[in-house]
Amino acid sequence: MDLHVLTVDHGPARTLRLNRQAATLLLAAGVAPERRTLFAQGHVSEHTGLADLMACVANDGMAYVATDGEMRRVIRYTA
Repeated sequence: MDLHVLTVDHGPARTLRLNRQAATLLLAAGVAPERRTLFAQGHVSEHTGLADLMACVANDGMAYVATDGEMRRVIRYTA
């Protein structure tokens, strides 16, 4: 939840409280922690890195997914 609240200026204490509240709601709704991983997006740098990567391939505000043929032309891509 913490990355989604960045559109509004929340203090660190409120962000922490909102994160805990969201996790509590998910657990109360029946999400089984032994079967699912709950995490704060801001604590996983790969999450923001992937969001940046996906933003780089966006086309006019619409998500763009490269085809396998396009990806094969990228030197570091391995299928």
